[in-house]
Amino acid sequence: MYDLVPSSILKYKSKNAEDKINDDIYSYVMIFKNGIQNGGFDSGQLAYSVEYEDGNYISILFKEKTYSHSAKQPELDAIGFNYNKWTGERMHLSKFVELKSDDIGIIMNQPLYSIENGTFISKSDSFIDFYLQRDNARVSYNYFITQNGAIGLLYRPHELAASDYGCTYIELNSRIIKYFYERK
Repeated sequence: MYDLVPSSILKYKSKNAEDKINDDIYSYVMIFKNGIQNGGFDSGQLAYSVEYEDGNYISILFKEKTYSHSAKQPELDAIGFNYNKWTGERMHLSKFVELKSDDIGIIMNQPLYSIENGTFISKSDSFIDFYLQRDNARVSYNYFITQNGAIGLLYRPHELAASDYGCTYIELNSRIIKYFYERK
């Protein structure tokens, strides 16, 4: 099997965990590749970066860019893959912070950043106020762990800011995570 993440970057706790992580990543890449072959889109680019790693967890951020002949701009998406390095299991967001749909107002008051270049997006430059008025406003459970150990809740272009910013994320730092944890 092709290791999509170089083993020199990842220090797996067990061969079983290593195989589970690589199998999961390989499956995701094959789904992306099949999207081109099956006509879901004309062409695409897939990139990844290891955003966080410690002795127990690794967080990998995948960035998709797909092209369709009928679209004027590429379609962008970002997906966080977060693993326990001992077991190889994907870690659901609730492992780190328990969020409820009612928390959306608090969450949307946290810092917003662009995935593409890390640019801070001010409240006045965002669509957050408009987003909160929509019936389909939601808490994203697609996340990654940032380099400083915060949680980044991922959103697609146009959801929270202009398309020029690309995919965005709301950062939940240790202070706000502690707030959600202690409110139980």
